[in-house]
Amino acid sequence: MTSTRSISLGINAGEMVQSQYISRFSVPYDATFTASIRLKLQDKFDSKLNFPVLVLFFDDDEWIQALHTGDCLKSKSLAKYELNSNLRGDGEWNNWETYEIPHVAKNQVWYVVVSDCAGVTHMAYPQLPYIDVELHMLNSGSEFSHEEYGVMTLYIILFLVYVYFLATTSYKIIVSALRRDEIENAIVGCVFAIYMELLHIVAQIIHMILYSQNGKGFFLLDLISTVLQMNSQITIVGILILIAFGWEIIDVDFTKDNKFMFLGGAIIVFHT
Repeated sequence: MTSTRSISLGINAGEMVQSQYISRFSVPYDATFTASIRLKLQDKFDSKLNFPVLVLFFDDDEWIQALHTGDCLKSKSLAKYELNSNLRGDGEWNNWETYEIPHVAKNQVWYVVVSDCAGVTHMAYPQLPYIDVELHMLNSGSEFSHEEYGVMTLYIILFLVYVYFLATTSYKIIVSALRRDEIENAIVGCVFAIYMELLHIVAQIIHMILYSQNGKGFFLLDLISTVLQMNSQITIVGILILIAFGWEIIDVDFTKDNKFMFLGGAIIVFHT
């Protein structure tokens, strides 16, 4: 996973900010957690100077304690690991710095913080520009955190299920239209919702394939996927509201075709 953030240490909105949370990443028992980080000033400040900052790593136990201390130095003392890093005054990226934790002792969530608790940098230079941080974390070489395991498999299974139901339902609607049978609008709306959900799943699968390669995926695909899912949910909710207000549906004996019952249940479960 790759996380990019812009942070400010020092005077911010009239308050002294000495540390900034960057990201979190979970790894399972006995896995290897690898974190690489680089930093740069957003603007050139002084090419002759370097500014020291600390990168702190907390596991979930220490993180809870650190949140309750309310003091930067006390929180720093709770960090499991520290990386010393230097910001270049010329506004260029510093070299990637990597820390590896082999064979973690248990299922853990790791939290990464950039800190200047001692104030060495920002007390001396309170007007220092914002800092760009790029953090790349791996779970035994995989871009996916432990929390994301199995999500790709789930999307592939859902894709196959939705393709099957969309194909069979569309076929029946076409056959009914050719026979000049009455087609219920609610069924057409459900087919539209399934189609939107299917496109959402396709976009998510492509996004996750890219994510597995670069740790970022493709933001536009992720955004389109969310919009498609919202359209699908709005359609289903709209149909249910209309039915609740008395919209009559053709009397269909669903016991003759249990696929409709399964499809309805699947749509409701997935949308909830």
